[in-house]
Amino acid sequence: HYTDGFLLTYEYFIDHVTLIKKLAQHFESPKLEEADGLIDDQSRMCIQIRVINVIRNWVDLKYYKLKSNKKWRAQLRKFMKVLKSYSTSESNECYAILSKKLDSLKKDLRSRASTLSPIVMRYGTPSLCPPSLGQQIHVMDIPVDKLADQLTLIEHNLFKSVPLDCYYFKCWCDDKRSPQERAPVQRIIQRFNEVSSWVATEIVFTKQKKQRVNKILRFIQLIEQLKKRQNFNSMMQIYSALNIGAVSRLKKTWQQIPSKCIQSFKSINDMLSESNFKTLRESMENLVPPAVPYQGLFL
Repeated sequence: HYTDGFLLTYEYFIDHVTLIKKLAQHFESPKLEEADGLIDDQSRMCIQIRVINVIRNWVDLKYYKLKSNKKWRAQLRKFMKVLKSYSTSESNECYAILSKKLDSLKKDLRSRASTLSPIVMRYGTPSLCPPSLGQQIHVMDIPVDKLADQLTLIEHNLFKSVPLDCYYFKCWCDDKRSPQERAPVQRIIQRFNEVSSWVATEIVFTKQKKQRVNKILRFIQLIEQLKKRQNFNSMMQIYSALNIGAVSRLKKTWQQIPSKCIQSFKSINDMLSESNFKTLRESMENLVPPAVPYQGLFL
């Protein structure tokens, strides 16, 4: 727990390059002390294993930052040369892991250099219709369970792209951070607004009352399916759209919604509408992963 806490907060008081230099120095210092008779073999091994564990966890946690920091990568390679010279089982294992990470990073950087796609990508609603058919697909044409699957896959990909320390340091609203560091959470925020706007537009722009009723029914059913998949972020996107003024004021439309569906929506409302999201927090605390949490609880 100490290592995790340290790796999440060290940027407040030390930079990446200085830290790896300090760790490398700490890794080698027991060797010097041992020569002077100040430390025994067992103590030396314990210190070096701790340093190896810190660096392994560090690279896993901050892997995305290695991509934009050449000095850090250079210092890491220097440390790897030191590791190789020791030839212990721990140092050899760590050397192999770091080598694999750097090789993967090199391939990633090459592929990124060869593509023109922007860093901040826009994630639209998934296309479930084969392009060869050449026809426009409509939300009412998609089975609600399939639509829930696709929305969950998109939200999951967005959520897993956010580094843990991005939440801790609130990178998305820090102008001193690079666009690459701010982008993961900004994509989630953008996606939330896009989906909510899409749901509200689908309902409000439908002229016939019967079709509006069917669309509201479909979106309430979609929320239920998303709940089964533990996709709380998409649930909140659609719930927010159904509660904006332009939709909630359609009283004659809502009067046509079956009572069973209204009851279902009320239970969803009880879960998502509390000021401090007490019920939602409890649901998220007791769930069994995988899940996509509601990002508003962290932002």
